[in-house]
Order: sequence, then C-alpha cells, then structure tokens
Amino acid sequence: MVADVAIRGQARFALARTLVVTGERAQESATRAKYEVFERHRADLRNGQTPRLVEHWRPIHDWPVEKVWALIEKHRVSPHPAYRLGWGRVSCAGCIFGSPAQWASLRQVNPEQFRQIAKHEASFDKTIDRKRTVLEMADAGDPFEGMKASDIRAALSATFDEPVFLKHWSLPAGAHGDASGPT
Repeated sequence: MVADVAIRGQARFALARTLVVTGERAQESATRAKYEVFERHRADLRNGQTPRLVEHWRPIHDWPVEKVWALIEKHRVSPHPAYRLGWGRVSCAGCIFGSPAQWASLRQVNPEQFRQIAKHEASFDKTIDRKRTVLEMADAGDPFEGMKASDIRAALSATFDEPVFLKHWSLPAGAHGDASGPT
C-alpha cells in the first residue's frame, strides 16, 4: 500500500503509464491464489480528471517456491540475509503474523527492536497476537539454528555491501523455512 500512496501522490505518475511488478505467488495462501496475474492496479485512475494508467503484473504467480529458488540459484543471486538467517518470508522483521520461532529469532538478532515492540504492546495495552504478547510468543519458540554473526550484521545494516552475484551459491536456511505471514 506504500506504493499505492506514492503513485497517487506524485505528479510524475499523472498522464503516464506505469507497470507495478510484484512477486505474490498463489501457493502462498488461499487469498493470494485468487489474485489475477495481470490487472488494473489499485492506484489506476485512467478515467479521472488527470488520468494515470497503472497496471499490476504478478509474473511468478503460478510458480511453486522450488522454481523461484531454482531461478535464484541459476543466476547465483545472493539471497537476502533474512533468508540466510532462517526466515522463510521477507517483509517485516517484526511481522504481525510472526511465529514463535520468528519472535525468538528477532529477540536474538535485534534485541532493541524486539524490546521496542514489547514496550509498545505494554504501553498500548494491546498485543500484536490476539492471545499472546510478543514476549510470550518468543518464550514459546526457539531461535532459528545456525544464525551467523555475519548474516545478522548484513540483515541489520542500512546498506547492502555484499556481492549481488555469488561464485559459490547455496540454498539458504529459510528457503523452505518458517514462512508465517498473511493468508
């Protein structure tokens, strides 16, 4: 939805054609399975006073996760550090849909962020989960095994200073790992 706001709020998209390309896959959830591969984007305003034509394309919608990782491997693209740490999906580190293992891993990888989230829950007297606090969820889970300090540093860095293409590629721990997320 951040992209929607950006497209609607910037004059450079008016009187222009824009293609939004995203990577949702039908296999990820029953809701995503219903998405169209190609459709008008939510920010489209082709019939407005100042029209903007915005299309949305999901080129890998029908791909299984194995095909995605095979393509990444074929081109030896460096996986995001979060996948190397064990996360099976990469969006928000403190995802509202996070599993106990993800919360336990976040607490280990980025304790300050974890504390801030727990502090907000306490101050708002509301929890992210309907039944448990993030502290309770983290206590119920185990951090992902084998998290390397170098991957933690890369995940927390404000810049990406690693090679984009690797000489020696290996499937990251999260490739088929804990993939809690929206359904």
